[in-house]
Amino acid sequence: MTFGETDEATIPVGAAPGEYAYYGIVPGHKPAGTVGTLVVVAVTDPTGPAVPAGRPPSP
Repeated sequence: MTFGETDEATIPVGAAPGEYAYYGIVPGHKPAGTVGTLVVVAVTDPTGPAVPAGRPPSP
């Protein structure tokens, strides 16, 4: 990937809640600490809309 590109990942239904580390494939990034954290939370209302973190729900 080049600067500014994005990618997607699919989290399976029923994934266990918790914190998961993720990192890219660029050599040296993981040992240098370029690691992100994906937080999976339990769904309390499975009929509600999926809203990406940091974005308000649409009206």
